[in-house]
Amino acid sequence: MRNALAAAILAAAFPSLAAEPAVHSSDGRWLLQADNEARTLVAIDTASGAIVRRLAVADRRGRSSRVARIVDAPPRKSFVVLLSDVAEAWELSYDPNAEPVYDGLVHDYRMGEGIADRGPFAVRRIFLDEPLTDAEFGADFSQFTAKAADGSLHVVNLHVRRRIEIRPAGTAR
Repeated sequence: MRNALAAAILAAAFPSLAAEPAVHSSDGRWLLQADNEARTLVAIDTASGAIVRRLAVADRRGRSSRVARIVDAPPRKSFVVLLSDVAEAWELSYDPNAEPVYDGLVHDYRMGEGIADRGPFAVRRIFLDEPLTDAEFGADFSQFTAKAADGSLHVVNLHVRRRIEIRPAGTAR
């Protein structure tokens, strides 16, 4: 009932979101919805229907992107977002005890140097060689395999936040 209420509120407030990628968290508390027209992600608390965070979907240089896919990664308590137009994927944690995310160079994060994004849905960027789509995750959600434009398969590890293998087109996942 709460999820239906949140979806109804969202559809009334943002009609352009009706057919966009949307995923509920495994605990049912969160809804992450893409708005590819406005190139934003909206995080909604399903209990109250309140928008908790709105994120512009853009790389570090400010180039905006559409969202290709959103996947809930229950063991990691996060969403993984594949971007269509820039060579990045994002991991957005909904874990209340998530570590802060430092975007950019930091001399010593333990000393609190640098500017951290705290709280739910901080963007942890995964830099890629090219945009990837159609991801398939392993059982523990530590890595995913996704298709590149040339048909090759890229294996991306979420712990180290980078591609660890490329499989030629036609290779089974």
